Amino acid sequence: MLDEIMRGYIESFIDGFLEVVRISKRIEWVLEEIPISSVKDLMLGYTIGVLQATNESITMQHPKFNSEKILDYKKDIVGIIKRRIPEISDIIERELNV
Repeated sequence: MLDEIMRGYIESFIDGFLEVVRISKRIEWVLEEIPISSVKDLMLGYTIGVLQATNESITMQHPKFNSEKILDYKKDIVGIIKRRIPEISDIIERELNV
């Protein structure tokens, strides 16, 4: 179970990432290489991938955790990401309509 400090850190990281990143700029090289049927889905996949990679990085940097605690943390962080998918989707929609 994430403590309040770690939960705050994760939420803050996601807020900062979503605030500053132009997702379309990060994926434009993919669009130059292959046809994509849904740019929105690619952007959503990219964003979730970055957040999931951050999840892996955060949990691996804590050697004091045993493997069971790491799995609990990962599940909690995935829960945060899942909860925020509608918000992420809205941000992507706004970016695509600019």
